[in-house]
Amino acid sequence: MATPISILIFGQDSLLLSTRQWILATSGHSVRTTAHLPDVRQILLAEQIDLLILCHTLQSDDRDRALAFLKSRAMQRREYAPKHLILTAGISGYDEPLGEVLDAMEGPAQLVRKVRTMTQGEPLAAGNPRAGEPIVMGCVL
Repeated sequence: MATPISILIFGQDSLLLSTRQWILATSGHSVRTTAHLPDVRQILLAEQIDLLILCHTLQSDDRDRALAFLKSRAMQRREYAPKHLILTAGISGYDEPLGEVLDAMEGPAQLVRKVRTMTQGEPLAAGNPRAGEPIVMGCVL
């Protein structure tokens, strides 16, 4: 049996976090959520995360700090950063040069497809060093 993809979702809306967690867990992924930046740091230091999803509900400063920590942690460990996905809320023109962006208004099915596309292959937790190139997604359901 394949190791499930490990996902961390960071956002401010508890209902959206729990809904996205349920949707992705139902698709076979191991999913954690948090609304606190210090928790993001702690989880990224303690656990092997394959994908970080950043929701549209975040303040831009919190989103940027989470991404900066993700990248600096990877550089310190001399490894690829986990992929990251930034979810937007119907905002067009948002560009993430090191990751992926998804308009959360496209719905849950598109979120599942995007995560599947981003995480194809073995998860980092299974020892695939190339699976974790940066990806960013903003969240809205």
